Amino acid sequence: KTKGFNVPHGVVVTTNLFAEILKRVIEPEVFVEINTIQGKLQEVIKRIPLDKLEIDANEWDLLQREIKFCSGCKYAVRSSATVEDQLQHSFAGQFESYLNINDSELKQRVEDVMRSVFNSRVIDYYMALDQPGDIKMAVIIQEMIDAQKSGVIFSKDIQTGNEDLILIDVSRGLAEGIVDGVHSTQRIVFSKSKNRIISHATASLLTNSELDALIHLTINLEGLMGSHQDIEWSFDQQGKLWILQTRGI
Repeated sequence: KTKGFNVPHGVVVTTNLFAEILKRVIEPEVFVEINTIQGKLQEVIKRIPLDKLEIDANEWDLLQREIKFCSGCKYAVRSSATVEDQLQHSFAGQFESYLNINDSELKQRVEDVMRSVFNSRVIDYYMALDQPGDIKMAVIIQEMIDAQKSGVIFSKDIQTGNEDLILIDVSRGLAEGIVDGVHSTQRIVFSKSKNRIISHATASLLTNSELDALIHLTINLEGLMGSHQDIEWSFDQQGKLWILQTRGI
């Protein structure tokens, strides 16, 4: 955002708050066991009173003053755990995230995302890793974009490894349906070396100027981040392009 890209307004509820809440609600020896992976983690988790894993009133008041919630706005509440999107493993889809949340629901949903660290599918995946690391949860709260069309971009072909190609998947509405595989999409393939589209639908959802904007966005983000990127994006109802998420492939 500070580099001039359009990113929705938001804040990060950091891992520090997650750690403070854990210290309040669990016994010291259990806290040590979680952080040193001693014993059977499933048994340790059963000793955590998840219903008490809550943000207290003073902490939430501080967050409200920082975020400046809008009573008519909708928000995305997304997980950002310390183990997500690493080169060795992704934890993709393991934690909870929520879209179109009212300001009155935000506190509950932030807590739900934090609690999802301890759900059964996360623990099973966590224990299956050869070298599991300590899990802490940060939570991203961002204003929702009223999207007319959205999509996902891979700045290389992830199936073949071809670094010359940019793959653009687009659908009407929010990008979440593309990520979850429930929306029908169009795919557009751009060759960097040929500087042109080499494959696209005959009736494309994207205009030429929108395609140009997405190609430039991808190349600029690659340069900024220093690696090939997996980008979620949206055009809003006024045609403005927004970055919802970008991460290394």
